[in-house]
Amino acid sequence: MEKTRTESKHLWYREPMVWMIIGIPLASVIMGVIMITLAFHDRDGLVVDDYYKEGLEINRTLERDARARELGLTADVRFETAANRVSLSLSGDPSFQAPAEIRLAFHHATREDEDRVLALQRGAAGVYSAPLPELRAGRWYVSAETPEWRLMREVWLPGKNGFSITARAPAPADESSGT
Repeated sequence: MEKTRTESKHLWYREPMVWMIIGIPLASVIMGVIMITLAFHDRDGLVVDDYYKEGLEINRTLERDARARELGLTADVRFETAANRVSLSLSGDPSFQAPAEIRLAFHHATREDEDRVLALQRGAAGVYSAPLPELRAGRWYVSAETPEWRLMREVWLPGKNGFSITARAPAPADESSGT
């Protein structure tokens, strides 16, 4: 009878060292399965397939930005939450001819699947409008553009009822880069 009491005091599942030896590899296997699941279910949209085409598009975009500066363009974007619409008022130099349609793009800073592109039609009094899309809170890059020019700005949403986008001069090159 004495032997049975001694054996019951030292059962393997009552030893903390056994659980530590089992727990560490088990936790590693569980974390590995979680990481593999995340890797296969989350798409990384940051990789570009054709770098040459991207380079050509950058040059074209810089030309469109310069054209917006030449025209002295400014866009006022307003969110009309009660009417569930977004509106844009465009102003520029007297020589500027307002287009019939403007593309307003909301690009999320980190999630490509959250991007929204709207085609705004010119209405009465030269104001462009379209239905307001659902936009997640966070940092967004907003661009108002046509094939000839582009205005771009970074904004944090939700914010106020709107914001302005002004054509800006390009940032000066970093002189410490050795060029």
